[in-house]
Amino acid sequence: MGSHYQYDLNNYELAEEWYLKAAEAGETQAYRNLGMMHMYYTHEYEKAEEWLLKAAEAGETQAYRNLGMMHMYYTHEYEKAEEWLLKAAETGDAFLCAVVGDFYNGVGGMAMLDTEKAIEWYTKSIETDEPSPYGTFQLGQLYYFGNGVDKDYERAFELFSRAAELYEASSNNDVMYPEVLKLIGEMYQAGKGVEKDLEKAQEYYDRAEELENSY
Repeated sequence: MGSHYQYDLNNYELAEEWYLKAAEAGETQAYRNLGMMHMYYTHEYEKAEEWLLKAAEAGETQAYRNLGMMHMYYTHEYEKAEEWLLKAAETGDAFLCAVVGDFYNGVGGMAMLDTEKAIEWYTKSIETDEPSPYGTFQLGQLYYFGNGVDKDYERAFELFSRAAELYEASSNNDVMYPEVLKLIGEMYQAGKGVEKDLEKAQEYYDRAEELENSY
């Protein structure tokens, strides 16, 4: 069952009261909402895990993602993070495939560094029906900086350009979009992987600045 309950999370006690009523009525989305409230707002991770597990058991697949992200970024229980992120990615969501790529890429100082698996999952994120611009960018960065692979500026430029196209097409306000544009600008400026073109470099820098100012 889904839930349309939306409450002011600035009032935790009231939100919890109504989410609990919804949960008692069998609204499985309320289980996940309770878990997210305890994860993001009250930081009671044991309670968060309890409710998110209940949501997952009830078939709320978004709870897989929440559990994975919680253990990845908050509790740092990496084995649990890996288990739930992989379950989440199995749903075919391109962004979640990219998150699994981040997990194996050691993003945020995590201990699970496996570049081969990171490349595998970033690649999966761009081979779906709706490719992830974020995953495309992250894969490009591996080739640009030579992290775990040989530097390949042409491949990096190709991936950055594709990521920019995907962001543009999706009207996605992801803060990574300007970073993509700035790196493309740097590549035009330095002639890395593409013919040097200072005019185009400035165009990309200007667009990145325009986006940053719009946030």
